[in-house]
Amino acid sequence: MSSSAARALKRIVKDYKHIKNSDDYDDSFKVSPIYTSDFDENGEISELPDMFHWGGHIYGPSDTPYENGAFPIDIKFTTKYPIEPPSIKFNCKIYHPNMTSCGMICLNILKRKPDGDWSSAWTLGAVLLSIHSLMEKSNPNDPLNTEAANLYKNNRERFNAIATKWTTDYAKI
Repeated sequence: MSSSAARALKRIVKDYKHIKNSDDYDDSFKVSPIYTSDFDENGEISELPDMFHWGGHIYGPSDTPYENGAFPIDIKFTTKYPIEPPSIKFNCKIYHPNMTSCGMICLNILKRKPDGDWSSAWTLGAVLLSIHSLMEKSNPNDPLNTEAANLYKNNRERFNAIATKWTTDYAKI
């Protein structure tokens, strides 16, 4: 393993322990490394965590169209983490001004400088809380989904109806 991969793994493990040992995130998300199957030295199948590839759910905030939804997410780290941000996307459709229907997320902290605000000081827990907060308070002035942003600004009732339906159809608990 390269030294940059070892540093990345050390930081990923630190973030994992922080998330696992904190009650601060229970209502917002649950994530963990994805386990992959492999053969051990005896030819037996064993399950090993892939610390560079995680999965989980972000839970829809209360009093939003996303309430009662569990939105599956995919998280990938490079060997340059935390110098580079993780790649995070939803694995289901979501109707939101700052997210595409295929799960891409428009959030400056997920982009490196100079275009974004990523800093190695950001922890995975803080990033996931920021995504959860974005679900609660959209930013229609910096949209990734212009149709949803226009509806959010001009017809909130219709926007809420569509977002609620998509939550029910694609992210129901």
